[in-house]
Amino acid sequence: NSEETCPVAELKKLQAKNEKLRAEVTKVENAFSDYREKHEIHVGLVSELGEKTTKISHLTEERKKLQEELGALQLSMTPVEDEPEAA
Repeated sequence: NSEETCPVAELKKLQAKNEKLRAEVTKVENAFSDYREKHEIHVGLVSELGEKTTKISHLTEERKKLQEELGALQLSMTPVEDEPEAA
């Protein structure tokens, strides 16, 4: 009779250990899934940041050109000292 309880007790120990391992695997899988989602969000944000940085660079160049054009126009509209002002 003690021979029968030994394998049964061993089986119960192994089943308990198996359940703990399953719980651990589930926990790791959930964490992995969470990190994957966060990674995808991060990649999207980095990509968007690159696009925005490029756009800012282009807009900065355009602003610089427009400021130069404005300066040239203002200079061309400034009356020369020897010229009489138009009435």
